[in-house]
Amino acid sequence: MPSPQARAIVRAIEIELDGAKDTLATKHDVLALRQEMSEVRHGLEIRIETLRGELRSAIHASAASTTRQMYAALLGQMAVLLGIAYFFVSDLTR
Repeated sequence: MPSPQARAIVRAIEIELDGAKDTLATKHDVLALRQEMSEVRHGLEIRIETLRGELRSAIHASAASTTRQMYAALLGQMAVLLGIAYFFVSDLTR
């Protein structure tokens, strides 16, 4: 076989092999991907725990605010009812 043809065939094989490296995964590639996925999962777990704590704080603050509003409404209602009762008692004693 002539030398230029042999070089052309070798070059074509090298091009195919270089292209195959982009499409085929080796065991090392799979292990690297697993490691990366593990790191991402760990980061997500930390972020989820942080958000869970923030959510619990927000729920607690909301519940405390709602409780304060409920007691304020209850006291206001009692004041109105006592005022009405005082009006009726003072009106009946006349």
